[in-house]
Amino acid sequence: MVESNQPDYSVDWFSNNIPIWDQVFDFAKLRGKENIKFLEIGCFEGRATNYLLENILTGEGSEIHVVDTFEGSREEAGMKWDDNYDFDALYNKFKRNVSKYEDKVKIHRGMSGDILKSDFEKDTFDFIYIDGSHTAYDVLQDAVLVHPLLKIGGIIIFDDFGWKDPNNLHPTNSPELGVTCFYNAYELSYNSIFQGYQIGFIKKA
Repeated sequence: MVESNQPDYSVDWFSNNIPIWDQVFDFAKLRGKENIKFLEIGCFEGRATNYLLENILTGEGSEIHVVDTFEGSREEAGMKWDDNYDFDALYNKFKRNVSKYEDKVKIHRGMSGDILKSDFEKDTFDFIYIDGSHTAYDVLQDAVLVHPLLKIGGIIIFDDFGWKDPNNLHPTNSPELGVTCFYNAYELSYNSIFQGYQIGFIKKA
């Protein structure tokens, strides 16, 4: 049984990313910096959110905004959802998992395509993590919408760049095509900083 004051996670899709993330945040000099703002699209149970809160967003005035429907993506069968997973309880589970840092967490519940157009101002964020819908169209839409929200010198990381839905191998059903289209269109605005299962860019003037 998980203690009441400890986060409760059902899966771990994130911890293997920590070594490269540590390098990225040290390179960008964001660790412990005051008054920085992060954006996470697709937060699920909060494992990545808590990593950021515990290790990076430790400076005074720092905060993270999360965008999620808290309904999962069952249409992406290749993500191998547990048929018994209780998505109705996901929102409250996320809130419990990040409750230690609730003053630094701002929740925007809904579709990213709607929220990104209305809830944020230009040049708001120092770091953006895109891990929402895995279709190429949605990844591309999220990337285009967050571009003006990311500060010059800010970092953007896309999750699952190397993932392919085994039940639908058409390129439009995986993130890589969306990320590639975004980078090809905005190449003059970004430098690639790493590429593997995930991919990261830094925004330049």
